[in-house]
Amino acid sequence: FVSHIHHDSYDINHKPLNFIHQPCDEQQKDTYTMVFRNARGLHINLPDILDSHADLQLISEADIPEHEVANVAADCNEIGCTLNLGKSTILSKKTKTRIGRRVATISRGTQANVMKSHEWTSELDFLRDTGRWFEAVIPTSTQGFTITVAIIYGYSGASSCTKEYNENERLLSAALRRARHFKDVPYIIGGDFNINVDASKVLKLAKQAQWFTDLAEVWAKPGTKPAATYRLGSVEQGMEGSGTTCIDAVLANDLAKHLVQDFRYAWDLSIGYDHVPLSLTLNMKAFTQTIKVVNQPEHIDIA
Repeated sequence: FVSHIHHDSYDINHKPLNFIHQPCDEQQKDTYTMVFRNARGLHINLPDILDSHADLQLISEADIPEHEVANVAADCNEIGCTLNLGKSTILSKKTKTRIGRRVATISRGTQANVMKSHEWTSELDFLRDTGRWFEAVIPTSTQGFTITVAIIYGYSGASSCTKEYNENERLLSAALRRARHFKDVPYIIGGDFNINVDASKVLKLAKQAQWFTDLAEVWAKPGTKPAATYRLGSVEQGMEGSGTTCIDAVLANDLAKHLVQDFRYAWDLSIGYDHVPLSLTLNMKAFTQTIKVVNQPEHIDIA
């Protein structure tokens, strides 16, 4: 189902939510840190999450009941952070009366540049209506240069159930087509995909076409695969075996990949959670550098 009615999400102050606030310092620092994490109930784990020093946290499974939204926003504002939320949606398969927000971003700073990110593409309305996707723009100190980032929360059961797998593939496909539209700017998309990158036909094709790079794969030690990111109950570094899987990922296009100074599994933030957060540090000075690309040789027919 794709709604053809255009919807804007609004926060409690009735501001469009497709933007991100930057700290209002005139001099931007050289690095910018973002963390993709599964909150398992943002309103429940908010004190722990607000303890992070990341510039931007992109949160899946926020699952904030609608009546808690104002309280969560106020708590963020109190310590100088800004909360942005995806569209309100049904949170439970069992009952249609449990309404809330599935995805969120928390950024440091309550004032400053506001960048709307709702340049229209054919996928935008569908993505917003799912309540499982949110896109924001990070302005930089270099005029005209921005970074676009999106959080996505896949459908639970996508790894094992046909219906959920198909719904998940449609969500991922729309998100990647949307992201591809911005191929001339740095674009990062990540979150809890609820499926291994290599088990998704959509993600595999996008990788093969070199639309995006899986950062965990690039930053893995030589000869090793990306680490498992999920285990029911709790996670720990080096976990293996039954029940462990790699369903969280961060993808970057070529321009964004050039900005990534560091990528790591934030095990220090994973205590008490069943997903390990994924942290990346961007080198903001890289905006002034030239990217050198080797041209592919022309095909020579020797037959």
